[in-house]
Amino acid sequence: MRFGSDHEKRKAPRYAYPKVVRYSAAGHEQEASCRGVVTNISRTGISLYIYTILPEGELITFQGDLPVEPRHAMVIWSREVSKDLFQAGLEFTN
Repeated sequence: MRFGSDHEKRKAPRYAYPKVVRYSAAGHEQEASCRGVVTNISRTGISLYIYTILPEGELITFQGDLPVEPRHAMVIWSREVSKDLFQAGLEFTN
């Protein structure tokens, strides 16, 4: 786990929330959705482990229960963790 400058950039405290979620590209909610595993969440953003990389700037919509609103987010960063496993940081949008 990293602290330091990344931690200081956060707008709100993050909380562990290990849960499988479904998401899709914004505007395509009726099409096939993808799965991800939440690592942490705050009122302003969420971090996920995912199985396909998400491009920075992509808008996504979460399906199902999340302890925060809204259900839309923009990908801020995405990186490969290992073969076929990625992690992404997203910021909630209005």
